[in-house]
Amino acid sequence: MQRESPSGDSDPVYLDYAATTPVDARVAARMQAHMTAGGVFANPSSTHGPGLRARDAVEAARADVARVIGAKPQEIVWTSGAYDFWASILSA
Repeated sequence: MQRESPSGDSDPVYLDYAATTPVDARVAARMQAHMTAGGVFANPSSTHGPGLRARDAVEAARADVARVIGAKPQEIVWTSGAYDFWASILSA
């Protein structure tokens, strides 16, 4: 399947959203601060300063998601992907 881009070129239409999906621009903007050396990135399980700041960012994101969907922050569980999600559900 092809579509014409604004430049007039013909670009393929990406249909494999099971493999990856683009994120909302607002999400990308918020995440950018956690993806560069000058940002807040570290292992959020660490007890050093950068780790504690990363933990605060993770917990703030957890609270934001909970608020948006009407859940409690402790009900929001992050996993690295579908396998970890299903493993946690099936082992519960």
